[in-house]
Amino acid sequence: MNDRIIKNAQLINEGKIVAADVLIRNQRIERIDSTIQVKFKVEETDAAGLHLIPGIIDDQVHFGSPASHIRQTSTPNQRQL
Repeated sequence: MNDRIIKNAQLINEGKIVAADVLIRNQRIERIDSTIQVKFKVEETDAAGLHLIPGIIDDQVHFGSPASHIRQTSTPNQRQL
């Protein structure tokens, strides 16, 4: 199933945080609104208490760098919805 709705997320975009639902259909964001109700079957994820942000890359994080005197390991502290 490619259809999903993410409910109750704290959406971060353009320097603002807003409570929002996000509807994804066919792997594309179709709608973002404060409350979305659908009349068709979708996989629903409750994101209450979680932040939803656009994809970002932190190019200053270096895990296990050979120059490091202590081997670092990555510990997942994010959850993919």
